[in-house]
Amino acid sequence: MPVIVTSEATIALMREDLTIPSPDHIEVVERVSPSQPPESFVPFSGMVGETPALPNLGTGYRVLHSLNPHDERGGIKWDPDVFEGMYERILGKTTCHRDDIVSAEAVLLEDAEVVVIAYGSESRPALDAVLQAREEGIQAGMLRPVTIWPLPDNEIALAAEKARCVLSVEMNVGKYVSEIERCVAGRCPVERLTKNRGEIHTPAEVYAAIKEAIGWKHT
Repeated sequence: MPVIVTSEATIALMREDLTIPSPDHIEVVERVSPSQPPESFVPFSGMVGETPALPNLGTGYRVLHSLNPHDERGGIKWDPDVFEGMYERILGKTTCHRDDIVSAEAVLLEDAEVVVIAYGSESRPALDAVLQAREEGIQAGMLRPVTIWPLPDNEIALAAEKARCVLSVEMNVGKYVSEIERCVAGRCPVERLTKNRGEIHTPAEVYAAIKEAIGWKHT
């Protein structure tokens, strides 16, 4: 099973200390094996939200894996009902376990009037800016989505409940902010701070945007 890790250039080129846990601290989850004999095994018969059993290679089971629409036995079948059912099952592996998968870090959100939402490398200057804002008397906080999808929609909505505004910080033309606006759902204004120059925002840029977002002036 190939695993593709998509990251951003900033993170991919970073050098930092990394603590590798000992093997006895790493949880290993074994894939469920078939309980049926090879002749009666149906490889893709799992219910929505479940992961079908996977036989070990060389044990007599024959499974066809294809990117094309396929039925429960793996046979390619260009049928609308088959197509819909297949993707419902595949998406269900994630959507049915949303609460177990979604992760987001909350920083100083208890009394935050302006909530900065940033992920990836952008969360670092965002955090610096939030801490600087706190030193200046601005009630700023940050929500860092650890998992980008499924979206931490409940966490975003909760953070927006008490806030005067939400500030989305992104190193692109503004893609994630549309999802943020959907989750905020009019609870408060959503401001955008985007940068598409191949470099992350500086803490000063985020700090200036925080002050502008809430109309703050130093007196």
